[in-house]
Amino acid sequence: MSELPTGWVETTLGEVAETNVSSIGRSYKYDEILYLDTGSITKGQIEELQTLKINDAPSRAKKACKK
Repeated sequence: MSELPTGWVETTLGEVAETNVSSIGRSYKYDEILYLDTGSITKGQIEELQTLKINDAPSRAKKACKK
């Protein structure tokens, strides 16, 4: 691994993030969802959200988010 910036520490993802186990189910009341792909994040900024039909969305897009 390359040298870390001043003030940064090496850690595991599990120490700084939680796994989201809840998903959108059949009872979800909307036909579409907003999907944020990790490829749409550049330098910490969200570049684009995609609108997907719920029936066409991959399972990774059906993870529920909390406000």
